[in-house]
Amino acid sequence: MRVMSDERMQRNARMLWAVAISKMALLGTAHVALGILLYAARIKDLSAIFDSDLLVFHMPTLLALVGYCFIAWPATLPTSSLPVRLGSVALIALVATAISLNCTLFAAFNTYGT
Repeated sequence: MRVMSDERMQRNARMLWAVAISKMALLGTAHVALGILLYAARIKDLSAIFDSDLLVFHMPTLLALVGYCFIAWPATLPTSSLPVRLGSVALIALVATAISLNCTLFAAFNTYGT
C-alpha cells in the first residue's frame, strides 16, 4: 500500500478546495438566478402558485443548502473525526447559503421591488 507524502496530500487538498469553491460559485449563481426568476414570476402574477413563500423563497434556499453540503463534504479532511467533519460541512454550507440568499434578495428586491 502506497502512502502519500505530506506535500502530495496538501496539493490534493488544495485541488479539492479549488474544485469545491468553483462548484459553490456555480451553485450560488444558479440559486440567485432561480430566486430572481421565481420572484419575477410572483410579481408579474403569472400563476397563483407563485404566491407561495415556500416555493419562491424557501425551496431554492433549501436546495442550495443541500447542494452546498454535497459540494463541501469531499473537500473537508477525511482524516478528521465525524463530528468535526459534519460541523465544518454544516458551517460552510450555512455561510454559503446565507451569502447566496442575501444576493438573491438584494437583486430581486432592487429589480422588482418588495
